[in-house]
Amino acid sequence: MDVTRVDVLKIRAERAKDKGRDFDIDAETALPDVGAFGYLVAAMFDLGPTRAAGMGDAPTDYPVIEAFARSTGKIDMGWDVGTLYRMCCAFHRERGEGEDPFSKPPVERG
Repeated sequence: MDVTRVDVLKIRAERAKDKGRDFDIDAETALPDVGAFGYLVAAMFDLGPTRAAGMGDAPTDYPVIEAFARSTGKIDMGWDVGTLYRMCCAFHRERGEGEDPFSKPPVERG
């Protein structure tokens, strides 16, 4: 049986409830505030940060991101495209890391 981070959070929530403490799963799984760059996060999830590849998933690459930028106008060419590519790569890498239920969330790593 594969145990996900969400499963671990649910167990922690049940234990906290049994002990009479509050535990907010939404707060535990919330994305950090990115301020004015929230449009890039929205664009990444509109686009889809990963694509099916021959032996599993791969990060969404430049040609797909460029086509998305040109067709939707949600991001600018240049800096936004490069940043969105790096975000997709990081998402792909961290999703793989997240398969380990004992892995620290990226926001907790130093």
